[in-house]
Amino acid sequence: MENKTLTQEYALYAYECIEKVKELNLQSDYKTRVRRLPAMITHNGLLTTLTFLYSKSEFDKNRFPKNAESLLLQHIISWLKYGDYREITQQDISSFIKKLAETDFQHLMLYSRRALTLAQWLKRLAEGEFEDAKDE
Repeated sequence: MENKTLTQEYALYAYECIEKVKELNLQSDYKTRVRRLPAMITHNGLLTTLTFLYSKSEFDKNRFPKNAESLLLQHIISWLKYGDYREITQQDISSFIKKLAETDFQHLMLYSRRALTLAQWLKRLAEGEFEDAKDE
């Protein structure tokens, strides 16, 4: 395994996520949602933010994400749970949110810091990679 800094790992993961957004053609909606993500996590907390995104999520017949909110949830939870990019289902997302609700304060704070760092990377890359709808 290659030695990478934590910053490199976040950057590489965020690039993978952005490529998936492009593949699904959700750039505009994703950019709108991810721009607000760091502030949402900071002001409302990770658990509340994830629950809000889950309430706005849509999934296909196989229970895989199909809108910007569900894809963003997949990106955050896949990173927090596995540390790499994986396509996860609605059930995986739901069970992880439940796990967060049951975890102790220290672990919740650790997940929150990791999610906030990822949110900042995703926001920066989305702003750099995706044009605003008004510019297109």
